[in-house]
Amino acid sequence: MTNVDVDSIELNSLKPEFNETGNYFMDSMIDIGYITLFAAAFPIGPMIALLANVIEIKMKIFSLLHLFKRPRCDRCAGIGEWLNIMEYMSLVSVVNIVY
Repeated sequence: MTNVDVDSIELNSLKPEFNETGNYFMDSMIDIGYITLFAAAFPIGPMIALLANVIEIKMKIFSLLHLFKRPRCDRCAGIGEWLNIMEYMSLVSVVNIVY
C-alpha cells in the first residue's frame, strides 16, 4: 500500500456517514408518479423529467464520491415495499390514462 492509498482511506474516514437511501428511493418514486400520472395531460413532461433526473443523478454521484463515506453494502432480497408502491402507481396511472 502506498502513501496515497493510506491518505485517501484516512480522508474517507473523516467524512460523514451516508444514511439517505430511503430519501433517494422516495425522490425516485415521486418522479415516477408525476411522469406516469400526468403524461397524458403534459406530453413534454417525461422529457423534462429525463433532463432533471440526469442532473439529479450527477449530483447524487458527486455527493456519494466526494461528500460522504462509502456506503455499507448490505444484502437484501429486493427493494421491499417500494416495489408494491411502484406496482400501485403503475395501476393507478393506467386507469388514469384510459379514463
